[in-house]
Amino acid sequence: MQRVTLSTQLRRHAFPFLVILVVLVTVTARSLITANVTSTSEPIIAEIGVEHTLPLELSLEMSELYGVGILDLTQNSTEEVVFVSVPSDWERREVRNASLKEITSDSSSFGFTRWRFPPGASISFGVPAAPTMLLLHNPSSISLKVNTLRVDLETEQVERNVLLIKDSPIPLWE
Repeated sequence: MQRVTLSTQLRRHAFPFLVILVVLVTVTARSLITANVTSTSEPIIAEIGVEHTLPLELSLEMSELYGVGILDLTQNSTEEVVFVSVPSDWERREVRNASLKEITSDSSSFGFTRWRFPPGASISFGVPAAPTMLLLHNPSSISLKVNTLRVDLETEQVERNVLLIKDSPIPLWE
């Protein structure tokens, strides 16, 4: 007759228990890693629309850190008032080369705010979620030159580009 003790039973069941524990930890870790990668790799797409009647040069500078950004838009025309539509959740921060009373805005029901840019004006916007892709719409048939500068302060990566836009929409970066 074989004598079964508590320590014998524990040894017999310890190996299957450890195997099940390792499998559960592995599955849980993989699902957490997959969920984290999926949530951080989803693209954030933003759109900007520019209304103008004369050939225009626009400077667009974006700096971002930990997913939050600041966008500086400068319209380099000396002759024309330009209208730029940006996402409504972008907050105007600073105005340069114009008085505050010259900078007006209208909100639309489509989630955009349309800003009035006097000649040579520059407006800085706080961007709560820095876009991974920025599309620019130029609804007029007049050419638009866009100088872009994008700085990721976390990785210290800098991207510069110059685009001539006649059709719309055009991704400024992806």
